[in-house]
Amino acid sequence: MSVEIDLECALCKDIYREPKTLECLHSFCLECLETYVERNHANVELTCPLCRTPFDHQHLDKLSIDSFLLHSLKIHNNSNFHHNNQKLMCLDGENEASSYCLDCQDYFCEICTKSHKTMKLSKNHQIILIEEIKEEENRKNSISKSNPQIYCQIHQQKEIELFCDDCRLPICSLCVPQHPSHKVVIITDIVGNEKQSFIDLINKVKPKEKELREGINKCEEVIKQLEINSTTTQNQINELFNKIRSKLDEKEQELLNKLDEIEKYKKKELQLQKDELQFGIESIIGSCEMIENSILLSSQNDLRLLSMKVYIIQDWIIY
Repeated sequence: MSVEIDLECALCKDIYREPKTLECLHSFCLECLETYVERNHANVELTCPLCRTPFDHQHLDKLSIDSFLLHSLKIHNNSNFHHNNQKLMCLDGENEASSYCLDCQDYFCEICTKSHKTMKLSKNHQIILIEEIKEEENRKNSISKSNPQIYCQIHQQKEIELFCDDCRLPICSLCVPQHPSHKVVIITDIVGNEKQSFIDLINKVKPKEKELREGINKCEEVIKQLEINSTTTQNQINELFNKIRSKLDEKEQELLNKLDEIEKYKKKELQLQKDELQFGIESIIGSCEMIENSILLSSQNDLRLLSMKVYIIQDWIIY
């Protein structure tokens, strides 16, 4: 069975379990609110997860409950009790269930029901006999949605038909003693005025909606223009740095070319010096060999040795 949106907790995305209503009229599971407070640190001001309205998180269990929401939840739960005569089992998994807890949404046998009613955390839970629910299921489901009977949360068998103007709370006739000296009126007598006050409030707020939408449109225009300006500036920055990179590349190539020219020129000079030195070495080696040979042969060619001296000395002076 599909879950109606108004019976679904916005935090856990499941059917309400012990729903509590904040001052902004948004409702959440009590357990979900406790988890929300724990995760967001209890020592800071917390806001409604949906509308960001601040709320007092010190006493979550004492938050009010939307009567219409509770009534709708009961109808939904009641419609889920009938499972084609299938036996319903207790939460313990062993015994057949005889009752159902609307707050916990669990089935209990007679023994577990008694324990559930005596436990501190669950003694105020609403326990309904399964047989009674089955007998009244058709009647409950046939209740007109346009004019449902809403029952008091305290006196569960009494229909809410009064309204405490001082507390701004719907109450039943048995709740009147708890509202001494308060202005209590019949709901049917005040609902007309309340409807008109809502209509007046809507008419007052409607123009604000137009102003807010115009504000949103202006924000969107500014965002769009900001994106355009940002893109334009980004292109300008890219163009500037591309030019800088191009100039740097040109300068880099120019310096590399100059370096290459200098290297070639220096290499050429050094190669000439190297060739001259090599020639000198070869001349010295040749002259030394010639002198050594002449000395060995001096006894036979002394005149030749003497004639070579002047030539060799002049040749070596060059180096």
